[in-house]
Amino acid sequence: MQIQNNQLLYASYQKHLLSAQKTMERIATGDRMAKASSDPSGLIQSERMRSQISGMEQASKNIQEGKSLLDMADKTMELSHDILKRLNELAVKGSSDTITDDDRIEMGKEVHSLVEELNEINKRANYNGKTLFDGNGAYHITTSETGRSTFVALGYFMTDGFGGNGADGKFYVLDDFKIGKKQAISSKESMENLLSVTSDAMKAISSERGSIGAKYSRLEVAEKNLENKSEILSKADSRLRDVDVAKETMELAKHQMLAEASMAMLSQGMKNHQSVLMLLK
Repeated sequence: MQIQNNQLLYASYQKHLLSAQKTMERIATGDRMAKASSDPSGLIQSERMRSQISGMEQASKNIQEGKSLLDMADKTMELSHDILKRLNELAVKGSSDTITDDDRIEMGKEVHSLVEELNEINKRANYNGKTLFDGNGAYHITTSETGRSTFVALGYFMTDGFGGNGADGKFYVLDDFKIGKKQAISSKESMENLLSVTSDAMKAISSERGSIGAKYSRLEVAEKNLENKSEILSKADSRLRDVDVAKETMELAKHQMLAEASMAMLSQGMKNHQSVLMLLK
């Protein structure tokens, strides 16, 4: 009977000692699922949430990249609009009967210089090595952890002349006024033509900038949605995994006390057993 009691006391001691060790491990790591055996079903749920959160974080980075791309496109168009505005001013001035053809020829030198600069803007405009306005500027920006994307299309912007929106839906600004031929600007008629195409070009740029603004707003909405979903999932994951330090500290104290009590009772039982043996001698 004494041996059986000692075995029970020792088993109780081992049980509470092991529980105390596990509790200390949870407190040290702050993770109640440091081991898969702690809560297998909870761990599966938590890992699924963390995978979703990770996907949302990457999608948010994609959106930020997309916003930067649109910022670059908008700044390029803003600069181009300023140049077109100056061209328009020259066209208005050159269309006046108070200007001579010789004056228009001199003004034409500035016109050609500005148009060449517009073409250079097109060539230089790129994001991460990709040209923005060569007609191939179609980007699918992944905006969710499930792979859903937002489509951003940037068509032709500056090519070889002035024009408007192409019938295929791509964005043309330079088309009809061929600077490659160095078309002379020496008459009132040529200035009136310049006035017409610069006005159309400015309207086209303003329209495209408005479209870019709408796409930018759409990306911001998607980004905010990701932030909200990520915050909700992070809180849910935290409830599953985070250790309640106050509760675990109380559990630790309880198991340590019971382990010590079991050891004390085991020691006392051993002493009593030895005393009985001494008396029997």
